[in-house]
Amino acid sequence: NDPNADAANFFSKSWSKMAMATARLAAPVFPLLLFLYSTLRCALPWRRRRTFWAVVSRTPWAPYKDVTFRDGFIGDILTSTVRPLQDLAFTTFYILSGLQGWWTASYSIDEAAGPVERSWVVHTVILPACVVSPLWWRFLQNLRQSYDNRARWPYLGNALKYFLAAEVALFGLFEPDAKQNVLWIGCFVGATLYQVWWDVFQDWALLERTEDDGRSSLLGYYRLRSTRLYSRKSIYYGIFAANFLLRFCWTMTLIPRRYLSQSGMLRDAYSSDFQTFVGPALASAEIIRRSLWGLIRVEWEAIKTSREYAASTGSGGGK
Repeated sequence: NDPNADAANFFSKSWSKMAMATARLAAPVFPLLLFLYSTLRCALPWRRRRTFWAVVSRTPWAPYKDVTFRDGFIGDILTSTVRPLQDLAFTTFYILSGLQGWWTASYSIDEAAGPVERSWVVHTVILPACVVSPLWWRFLQNLRQSYDNRARWPYLGNALKYFLAAEVALFGLFEPDAKQNVLWIGCFVGATLYQVWWDVFQDWALLERTEDDGRSSLLGYYRLRSTRLYSRKSIYYGIFAANFLLRFCWTMTLIPRRYLSQSGMLRDAYSSDFQTFVGPALASAEIIRRSLWGLIRVEWEAIKTSREYAASTGSGGGK
């Protein structure tokens, strides 16, 4: 036998075993370390993170805190994080389940997802809470604004928007078979169109009504508002089109991908292809939509603030 060939074969087998052992260790450990590192970085160093969390914490405290534009804006952003909140909740319970299985030696890390997926608490309490909580916070914020300003409109109208979104999402969650029902589809479309209308005419004030020559007021038409901070009209039209399409996608992201049936069986809310490809795409698209939405929302708030300042100082301008 060739000693060099034997040595090469020995090192090859040793390297293969080492690589397999490393892979078995890295598969559960690396994601855990990444999750723990990300969690710690959200809080540490606390001196630099304290202000951020103090601002964010005002949203869950609604309606016990007065609501500023910043608080409402953060609350709207949180309504776009429903799917990430669900994933974080599931990941947290998955890690706890894996640690319990390792500590008690009752099951391996590969089986840690089983107890979580079969958990009644996770699927009927935790995940629905991740769906409803951001919408509930914005609902309460609007009630507080209505109380502080002694006005029903537009605050109660805005509160209705979040109430309808929560109702559609919860009904689709606890009655998943109803997603094929014409009534649920009608409510889904109606709630989404109401959100689009609110974006255009309330949050953005994107369109203003003008009278055409020779026409009565009932036949007037709408045009892009004259006071704008962005020079290109195509920016507004593009954001409007993207927001209109992706609003329907946002409502779909509110519904968790899996649920427990009344018989206790774990069932998929959507097909496997939807969960693998479309689901992550929708979550990413919602981040893009909210970013685009924020551009015009902040612009309109700046215009309103400028007008109010000009009116209070009597300096004019800010048409």
